[in-house]
Amino acid sequence: MKISKEATIGILVIAAIIIFIWGINFLKGESIFSKDQLFYAKYERVDGLKESSPVTLRGLKIGQIKSIKFNDTNVKGLIVSFSVNDDFKFSDNTTARIISSDIMGTKEIQIIPGTSKIILQAGDTINGSIEGDLKEQVSMQMLPLKNKAEKLMSSVDSVLTVVQYIFNADARNNISQSLTSIKNTINKLEHTSGSLDTLVSGQRSQMEKILANVESITSNLDSNGENISHILTNFSSISDSLKQANITSTVNNANAALAQVNEIFQQINEGKGSMGALLKNDSLYKHFESASKHLDELLVDLKAHPSRYVQISVFGRKDKKKK
Repeated sequence: MKISKEATIGILVIAAIIIFIWGINFLKGESIFSKDQLFYAKYERVDGLKESSPVTLRGLKIGQIKSIKFNDTNVKGLIVSFSVNDDFKFSDNTTARIISSDIMGTKEIQIIPGTSKIILQAGDTINGSIEGDLKEQVSMQMLPLKNKAEKLMSSVDSVLTVVQYIFNADARNNISQSLTSIKNTINKLEHTSGSLDTLVSGQRSQMEKILANVESITSNLDSNGENISHILTNFSSISDSLKQANITSTVNNANAALAQVNEIFQQINEGKGSMGALLKNDSLYKHFESASKHLDELLVDLKAHPSRYVQISVFGRKDKKKK
């Protein structure tokens, strides 16, 4: 069967049209063979977002902007429709955020997946948000610095006010007097420190001896640790014995004995009894004094004339005279 020339031209024209449409869609990033799902997002502004701008997920392009138009019910709002490859599923708390894709300000929509288990269907509306532009970001970064600078200027102003108040004539005089007092105090401290240094230097040998004695004591304690342990054990045994002993009766008996002793001393102080008479009667003292005096005279006479009291015979004793 022979195809006519006109039919061949028609087929070529149709093929060219199909290739042309496919090329345009290819340049736009669309594919006539893939199946996409369409979503919507609402924004107050789009900040330079254009049709055919990419839609990305973690930096990977998964779709593109289809249309941007005003909301019919609210002129201030904008509705952006965009297609996403049918392979991707999103939860109902997913966010479509307009961001800058480069430093030149080119915009795109970045999909921020949510964590909900409810899956959006094609034609649903995704929550929209807008990344702040460079000016807003700089302002946000500079805002804390600005607040700190304002606080710093306020503090500086307060400090200058205080300084101006302090450095008047009376304040300067008071400060001068204070500095003089501080200088005198420092001089006294230097003198005191010199005296302490001299004292420490003079007593250094004593301190060394004390430290040596302390070291000797600690060495003795260390070497006699076992004995100390025995002593503490004995004390513990004694305390246990005292605990088991009838301390109350012993204390009562001791109190009674002390009461009797106190009574005896009271009688002695009153001059009762032999001991009281001995301590309180002056005549007995005088007799003792007289006897001591006579004894002293006797010893003196014995020393001076021993022959009166002691007879020494070279040849033995003589027979006593008959009475």
